[in-house]
Amino acid sequence: MATLIVGARCKDGVVLVADRRQASRQTFELGMRTSKLVTVGPLVMGYCGTRAPLDKVRRLLRIRLEGVNSLDAALDLAESVTTELQESYKELLGDEHLQFPLAGLGQLTSGKAHLYTITAGFAPDEVHYGGWGIGERYSELGKLFFDAEQPVDEVSRVLALLVALAERISLAIGDGLDVVIVRDEASPKFLRNGETQVLLENARNFVEDLKGIAEGRLLHTRVGKEGKLFEV
Repeated sequence: MATLIVGARCKDGVVLVADRRQASRQTFELGMRTSKLVTVGPLVMGYCGTRAPLDKVRRLLRIRLEGVNSLDAALDLAESVTTELQESYKELLGDEHLQFPLAGLGQLTSGKAHLYTITAGFAPDEVHYGGWGIGERYSELGKLFFDAEQPVDEVSRVLALLVALAERISLAIGDGLDVVIVRDEASPKFLRNGETQVLLENARNFVEDLKGIAEGRLLHTRVGKEGKLFEV
């Protein structure tokens, strides 16, 4: 079960960022670290839900994408496969709807990058900024900083900051960071562990600086009020 995936369509492509913590929504048990951003042929898929049916979605999409040369056709396949497996796994899923982000180029190997939400029983929904997983509500914080006119490199830093903020709030989020960038006219690029570690550490340091500034202002305000009361 994914805890937080955030994605955005930027000036020059799409970026997806995910933490690596695995958790169960039903019992809120924390599991082992896991990578939630994976390739499906030329596409990038995010894991945010019960793993078994998502594994099956990925396997079937890989097979059925053979010979497909447009994102529109791939989206139709993703919709039909997801809806089919929602029914097959209904006892396991219960009230959960299969849903995940999917990113790719318009002609799969060329064209402009797009980001969609795939949900069982619904048409694919193109998004410019979105969040998925247990920590989806924390993605709303990113809207304060996100600018669609920024390049993917800049936005990846913003989304890393969002994960760093969210992991300070929720135990369900953490254990590292994965980042994948799909630039217009280019294949998906996964940032290396060293790059993501630097990105996350910089974001964490920034969060600590913000915390220090906030605490300093709070202390200053308290001292000021106490001084005024004393003078009175």
